[in-house]
Amino acid sequence: MTHEPHSGASAGLPKHQRADTAPAVSVVGPDEGETIRLGTTRMRVLEDGSTTGHRLGLAESVLAPHTPGPPQHRHAQHDEGFYIVSGTVRFTVGHEVHDATAGTLVMVPPGAPHTFANITGEPAVMVSTFTPDLYVQYFRDLRDLYAGDGTPDPGETVRTMRRYATEPATDLAPRPGGAPLMTLAYGVVAGLLALFSLYSGALKAVRSRAQLQPMMAWVDTMPMPAVRALGAVEVLGALGLVLPPLTGIAPGLALAAALGFVVLQTGATGVHLRRGDRAIGLNVTLLLTAALTVWLATVWV
Repeated sequence: MTHEPHSGASAGLPKHQRADTAPAVSVVGPDEGETIRLGTTRMRVLEDGSTTGHRLGLAESVLAPHTPGPPQHRHAQHDEGFYIVSGTVRFTVGHEVHDATAGTLVMVPPGAPHTFANITGEPAVMVSTFTPDLYVQYFRDLRDLYAGDGTPDPGETVRTMRRYATEPATDLAPRPGGAPLMTLAYGVVAGLLALFSLYSGALKAVRSRAQLQPMMAWVDTMPMPAVRALGAVEVLGALGLVLPPLTGIAPGLALAAALGFVVLQTGATGVHLRRGDRAIGLNVTLLLTAALTVWLATVWV
């Protein structure tokens, strides 16, 4: 019996594994790939799902300096990943803020609210994954919306998102109109409360009982360590009012600090009333200011 020689290294493999029938491999060079421009963002599609059986899509995005992100939204049918190649990208996830630097990976499962932006003065580059790939087509459709006057209609954008099982996180959206004004109002009111509290707290922290009595007669009924501790609380509360909005870090602390001042001034007013003091106008004013700060904090926290 004779045998036909093998025609090659793959001749003994099943047909679907032979080199002449293997799926094509995609190789996308640094200057290749489909380019999608969305305002100041340039996206390069590296894999649109045609090679992966639509299990995975991949895109590189270059975010220009000071590029705002979309409103927070939730995907229902795909995971989304973001790997930061260079620069810093700010991710907002619900009420949490994360500044992702180069080498950071952010994975967003279905149902998680999120958005991203480049708030720095330098470009940022990130690679995004979509599993499965359906959101690649969303960006193609969004490009068509930008093709008009360069500013897509928000309602049309939402309708386009919904075609790909994505919904705006309306429970986290800024209030329509007025939100910048209300944020400014928070800055003014909270700033005034913080300035007074820093001054008052610093006095309690460094001055003696004799020095404090002319302006704070109630200190004669409280141990000085407690007075010092109260001063420290006021200083920390003042920092809690102003640092979160300035840095964008832990915004919930501002609301917590404002609530703390409501409790503090309620207690202070009670102390004065028990002592029979009639001059409680300042405490009532501070209490009302703290309550207003709580309400204003909910605009952006």
